[in-house]
Amino acid sequence: ILWSPATGAHPTYGGIGARWRSMGFENGVLGYPVTGEICGLKDGGCYQKFQGGDILWSPTTGAHPTYGAIGARWRSMGAENGAFGYPLTGETCGLPDGGCSQRFQGGTINFSLSRGTFLS
Repeated sequence: ILWSPATGAHPTYGGIGARWRSMGFENGVLGYPVTGEICGLKDGGCYQKFQGGDILWSPTTGAHPTYGAIGARWRSMGAENGAFGYPLTGETCGLPDGGCSQRFQGGTINFSLSRGTFLS
């Protein structure tokens, strides 16, 4: 259970907790948890909200984060209930033009400084 004055106390555990730990705990891009784990999503999935984004887990995809411009685009498309489904990877950055990309069940969402987010 983690606590901060800004977020209160929230547990992190299981696949979501392991992924959050691998990203640097509260010192990583996601920061502190702001909810506990919330389950009952499509295909038996769960998610947990953090200061900087979310981690989603499903039995078939495992736990992967969504945040920033790519996460916002994915959420605007219906999140796990939309055509792109659950994330399959975290973001891969260091691409040309400040670019990043993230794979989902139904495709890839990309970001670049000049183009913003776009699908492939």
